[in-house]
Amino acid sequence: MSIAVETTVASKVSRCPQFSGITTTGALAAVRMTPMAPDATDLAATLGRDPRGWTVAELEHRWSRAALRAAVAAGSVARVARGIYAATEHASSFAVRAHVAHLVCGPRSVVIGPAAAAFHGLCDMPEDVVVAAPHGLKVAHPDWLTVRRMRAQVLSLMAGHVPSAIPPWAAVTAYALVSPARRDSVIYRVVQSRLAQPADLFEVASAMPRLRGRRHFEAVVGAAVQGSESHLETVGLHQVFNTKDFADFLRQHRVRTPAGNMRLDMYHPASRTAVELDGAGTHGKPEARLSDMRRDAELARVGIFTLRLSSVDVFRHKEWCRQVVLETVAARM
Repeated sequence: MSIAVETTVASKVSRCPQFSGITTTGALAAVRMTPMAPDATDLAATLGRDPRGWTVAELEHRWSRAALRAAVAAGSVARVARGIYAATEHASSFAVRAHVAHLVCGPRSVVIGPAAAAFHGLCDMPEDVVVAAPHGLKVAHPDWLTVRRMRAQVLSLMAGHVPSAIPPWAAVTAYALVSPARRDSVIYRVVQSRLAQPADLFEVASAMPRLRGRRHFEAVVGAAVQGSESHLETVGLHQVFNTKDFADFLRQHRVRTPAGNMRLDMYHPASRTAVELDGAGTHGKPEARLSDMRRDAELARVGIFTLRLSSVDVFRHKEWCRQVVLETVAARM
């Protein structure tokens, strides 16, 4: 609106009875038709309320390049990838990084690996993001983003703003990417939670010809099917209590007690002996030890004796563990 027009409008408004007492400045504010463009403060506040990646085109359409530059200069908005910004307070968050990765790699990209597994509660949320993208894609990307070009189609579902691999794909790709010390737990969790069937996991693995540790993967899935819930239990199943002397033991057996159903790592029915394999991480804390003592007492109420073996002995003293279990069973027969 030009100055001349504004002056004319102000003059007319000031003569109207319903606007009596309103100053020329107030009249202009009342009738001005073109709103003030939102400034850098509004831009930063909006991005703070919506943690995701915002493209330059999107920001300039809604605000202006000057507002963006001012917000960046003030430190309230940060550049997270080429042509993509986010509120500084959210710039390093997983939600923002996952969305930015999708913007960078295009609509056919899918979050895989530990990030996708974390979406399904199979592991802790990582700081970095891995996406599967079509072969031939070449894009510049930030250091926290890894792009895996895969020929197989990764099935996905929407997790917020981002396509993320479904549980079988999430678990197998996470197994391939995390450290050997962490990879087994992902497989145990996805099987135990029934988010994926073993057949689903094997199907995904068959679509990944370069799967690292394939033989071990197959062994872990097999152990999970048999009831193992940890690496410790798998070692016990395949490396310690794997001789014919232990053929009469039931694995992952459930019994009913006055306190409810309880799962036993190994159980010998004839002697009513339970064998529990205790990991340092889950059984070493005082509250865990108290829970174990109460559990053993409840089992004793129904005539079941509990023999506990530490992870140290299971890993380092395999023959001693075998001997202790067999002699304990013999003494109770």
